[in-house]
Amino acid sequence: MNKILLLLAFTAFTSVISAQTVNWATDIAPILYEHCVKCHRDGGIGGFSLISYGNAFSKRYSIQYYTENRIMPPWKPDPSYRRYTHENFLSDTEIQTIKDWVNADGPAGDLSAAPPAPVFSGASNVGTPDHVLTTPLYTVTATEDEYRCFVIPNGLNQTAYLRGLEAIPGNHEVVHHILIYEDTTGQAKVLDNQTPEPGYVNFGGPGVSGARLVGAWVPGQPPSCHRSWG
Repeated sequence: MNKILLLLAFTAFTSVISAQTVNWATDIAPILYEHCVKCHRDGGIGGFSLISYGNAFSKRYSIQYYTENRIMPPWKPDPSYRRYTHENFLSDTEIQTIKDWVNADGPAGDLSAAPPAPVFSGASNVGTPDHVLTTPLYTVTATEDEYRCFVIPNGLNQTAYLRGLEAIPGNHEVVHHILIYEDTTGQAKVLDNQTPEPGYVNFGGPGVSGARLVGAWVPGQPPSCHRSWG
């Protein structure tokens, strides 16, 4: 009986010591910089920045709650069922590390040992692209979600092959996602001409029979390779 009590006491003590060694610089910053700050940064769609110790510390309880309940990062597929490229979810170990850090009252650690803060810009991540398409200038005035379709002539007069695709929002704070379709029927242009402002509103796609989805973008997604586009 005494041996069992001793073992339990030792385990509890070890847990406390482990939690106390967790700090932002070497344990939390790498997690946040890898999984969170693509959206949670100045100008990002996340609404607030988690870059730097001060920002993370002020949001520590929210970080614990949303990660512990697997609300953030927003990744729906179950990795135990099927895996995907560009996955963005936290492991059980990472979630526990965040919990231990918060329970220890968010120690900073040696800030000089923290990884460099990520740098973001609106520039392309693929270098100089072969072909650039630009949406018409449009100012968002909606107070609720708006699903707007823009029709952009591709300017191609011969068969071309899409090797990679990158979408760059004009304003990361308002653009939630982008779906890119190819329409060879001309139906989208007809719909666009029925409204005075650039584009037209349609939920669930372009509202065009036979339009082909060729690419998509969500916050944090890197450029990706795609099939042919002719």
